[in-house]
Amino acid sequence: MVPNSINMVSLLGPGDEHLGLIERSFDAEIHVRGNRISMRGEPGEVALAERLIDELVAIIRTGQGVTTETVERVLQMLRAET
Repeated sequence: MVPNSINMVSLLGPGDEHLGLIERSFDAEIHVRGNRISMRGEPGEVALAERLIDELVAIIRTGQGVTTETVERVLQMLRAET
């Protein structure tokens, strides 16, 4: 669940651009309804996708915008850690 204070367009991108990138990057089903994001799939992939969402929420909270490049950079960092 994404906090209500977070603008979902900021998180998911214009036209769900970031969501599409996230969906293509993980072997998991990702569904968004309102501010609720549910994921199903291989546990390691789901955990990594959840960490990505958490990181993007943290970036938005600092007042920074999230771009496609931001999503890709955070994803690369998380993949490098595992």
